[in-house]
Amino acid sequence: MREAKATGKPEYLTPNMARPVNAGIRALNFTIDLFVWLLLAVIAIILLDYLLPTVSHFTINALAYSAMVLLFLGYYSVLEYRFQKILGKWITRTKVVSLTGDKLTAGAVFRRSFARLLPIDWASYLFTRNGMHDALSGSRVVKDRKA
Repeated sequence: MREAKATGKPEYLTPNMARPVNAGIRALNFTIDLFVWLLLAVIAIILLDYLLPTVSHFTINALAYSAMVLLFLGYYSVLEYRFQKILGKWITRTKVVSLTGDKLTAGAVFRRSFARLLPIDWASYLFTRNGMHDALSGSRVVKDRKA
């Protein structure tokens, strides 16, 4: 990372931007959001089984997996686009922003959400400070000054 000559601060930080949060906060966000998503998925699967009692086991499984993926993409995409945060980020008082500190575009939020489905995304934290979903969407997670 290059440093600005006059201030000694990293170049990518401007006066209105916060530093990215640490790995512990990111892990807490992940844990909270994983729990919420799994809870939503279990509720959806129970509802599917209740509403479609005569449907074959194969069909229910296909519907359940589809519902899980749609809930995952919806949970992350809708909330991050609308509020710049999801439940984990509300609790930890953080938000997602572009690399310039602005709100993400809808396309960037969808790329970020979709990339989370790739198994390599979780492993990317072993090699980089931010996950692959941050790199693909041009985003980072920072403290929310308004919270």
